[in-house]
Amino acid sequence: MRGSKPAILITGTSTFSNSTIFTTSKLPSLKTNSMNRYFYSILFLVIASVSFAQSNKEDNVRELFWGPDDPVKNVMEIPEKWQGESAVVIYKFEDYTYNKFISKMTTTKSVRQRIKLLDQAAVEEFSEFSFTNRFKSSNWIGNLMAGEKHIVGVKVIKPDGSENVINVAEESVEVDGETKLAIANLEIGDIIDYYSYIEDLQPVMGTIEIYDPVEETLAEVYPVMNYRLQLLTDNKFYLNFRSFNGAPELKEIDNNKNSKRLFVLEAQDIAKRDFPNWYYPLVELPSVKFQVYYAVNNKNADYAMAFISEDEDIVKKEVSREEILNLYDTRFRPAGNYGEVEDYLKAHEYASDAKMVQDAYYFMRHYFFTRYIEASLVQDSKISNDAFKYYSRGSTIIDSQKRFVQMFTALLKEFDIDYEIVVGKNRFDGSLEDILIEQNVKTLLKVKTEPPVYIEYFDPHSVAGSFSPHLDGTDIYLLSSQKRKKIDQIDLAKLPATTVADNVSEANMSVSLNQDFSGMSVSSVNRFFGHEKTEEQKDRLYFADYVYEDYDRFQTERYLDMVKNKEKDQFQKELNSLSDKIRERQKEHFQERLSRAFDLEGIENYDYQINKTGRYGFTEAFEFSEEYDIENGLIKKAGPNYILEIGRLIGQQISLNAKQRDRKENIYMAYPRRLKNSIRFQIPEGFVVEGLEKLNVSTENETGAFISQATVEGNELVINTTKEYRHNYEPNANWGKMMEFLDEADNFYNAKILLKKQ
Repeated sequence: MRGSKPAILITGTSTFSNSTIFTTSKLPSLKTNSMNRYFYSILFLVIASVSFAQSNKEDNVRELFWGPDDPVKNVMEIPEKWQGESAVVIYKFEDYTYNKFISKMTTTKSVRQRIKLLDQAAVEEFSEFSFTNRFKSSNWIGNLMAGEKHIVGVKVIKPDGSENVINVAEESVEVDGETKLAIANLEIGDIIDYYSYIEDLQPVMGTIEIYDPVEETLAEVYPVMNYRLQLLTDNKFYLNFRSFNGAPELKEIDNNKNSKRLFVLEAQDIAKRDFPNWYYPLVELPSVKFQVYYAVNNKNADYAMAFISEDEDIVKKEVSREEILNLYDTRFRPAGNYGEVEDYLKAHEYASDAKMVQDAYYFMRHYFFTRYIEASLVQDSKISNDAFKYYSRGSTIIDSQKRFVQMFTALLKEFDIDYEIVVGKNRFDGSLEDILIEQNVKTLLKVKTEPPVYIEYFDPHSVAGSFSPHLDGTDIYLLSSQKRKKIDQIDLAKLPATTVADNVSEANMSVSLNQDFSGMSVSSVNRFFGHEKTEEQKDRLYFADYVYEDYDRFQTERYLDMVKNKEKDQFQKELNSLSDKIRERQKEHFQERLSRAFDLEGIENYDYQINKTGRYGFTEAFEFSEEYDIENGLIKKAGPNYILEIGRLIGQQISLNAKQRDRKENIYMAYPRRLKNSIRFQIPEGFVVEGLEKLNVSTENETGAFISQATVEGNELVINTTKEYRHNYEPNANWGKMMEFLDEADNFYNAKILLKKQ
């Protein structure tokens, strides 16, 4: 029965496929000319009717925004206080609708802005628009009859009131999947008025539908004179909505339609705000968050993985601790077939429960996740249409947080190990007390061993004993069971925070000049610890780097060993070819990244090697080696001597402009960290180094540090630098102190030495 259906259960996922627009080459094969004629006749009528409907829809949308009821069609002036701005938003309108008709669900999302351009920078900013034209259904006829429609309108209003409506269809071009529209002849004093209307028509697939949440600040980079947010919902739609940080409240408006509910939020005179680096706008600025749900009835709503109001007529504004308890008690009850994990653990001896829990996590990460990656690649690459058939029937991929918690807690109960469920929020999303949208909740487990082990739903490189840096030191709820049957206890607690000593990157570089001084050769060993390794692992490791490592560690059967002999050679060949292509693309990417880091074009002959994956512990190093050549860029001849821009070898630093120095916002970073560089430069024979005083610097305070030490050891110049960000948050009052070490690092980056001929 292996050839029938994949003997594998995939939990919690849905797959969406985008295709190109319909062409006749995509048509199903037809057997007779008469059938062809009949088919194309029907097709012509379908296309004609759809084209007419689309044209009519575009007219209706244009009327919606620019019709007789447009409240700002004659507004062209701006307040005197904003005359010195680059641009002013006269009107911003956002509109969301959620409707169900028989078996179809229609949602729309619209935004319209009317903006006065007051300087050349704004003219250049709005001289080109980019947008996605529409997403296509994988069903060719569905492209015409349903799916997502995107309608864009743009017009320019001159100071004398004359209007030029841009023909978007004729004047836009598609580039790399995006539609680009150039706006010609824009001038200072013009008003640009544009709208974007997205309509999504989908069949009703079940009794519950959870729509994407919306979270946004009211302020923009330009001041806003008038703002309106509007939501229209049909019967059986539930709304969670809350205003934060002083934003106006949402109001329900009587629209004389019994089956529809209209909600409006309005604001005026919104000052512009900067959105600099290291800033969490949703934490500080007036903002709104909302999410809409569809449920056939209240009973169905009870089964949704969401905090939903008990009545569709009530807008939900907050979530109580009792609701949190109830939701996760019912959704996270221990369940699952963990027999293979139990067998593995019982075959080994452990010095402590903490060690056993960690090993269980890594085995589950492999057995229920990474060992399926090869099959997924085979399937996605069209090497096979049924790549999962070789796994045993009933095999499971754990691909959701909910399923992971259920299975891991069931395993813990089997071994009589206590645990608590951690409920938290990312720091950039606001405080714990402001929970409103379940998708923003981050859940993990605190296993009550000695010491405690924190674990979260895995990815290919996640490690036991750690969690997302965005949860570092945050307030959390701990959910537990007094009698180990029902989650009935909720307590406020705080997660531990990492320090600069935990999150470290080290670059150890050896540099030697070419004989003719035309360039240099570099070899480096790079190590990353704690949170510093997370993004590097995602960027550097591909499937062959870690899938086979897991096979070797746990001695499980490899995917290719399960494949039948007649397909095995083909699969191996295709996977090897895929690996080679991925590695070549990676090398090109990393070479380009180095060019940006050094601000150089001449990086050549790049190669790298993974030494340690760092996938089995938070304190384990992720390590890789690099070799490459730098041509011409860092060394210049000065008579018999040479000037070497040695500082650039630590990579580009933050160079602050006047606006950035005048920062008004508090400083938020993901985590504290220490960045270390060690450079061993081989001094050419017959030369000495001058200018070491520029390389021996130290700036240090409570916010961070930049320290550099340089010495000559034999025929080598040895430089060691350390840069530290000591906290994940600094109040704006400390910005001046941060600038001290940031400037010192930037000065070092620009430092030069002289190689003087003896």
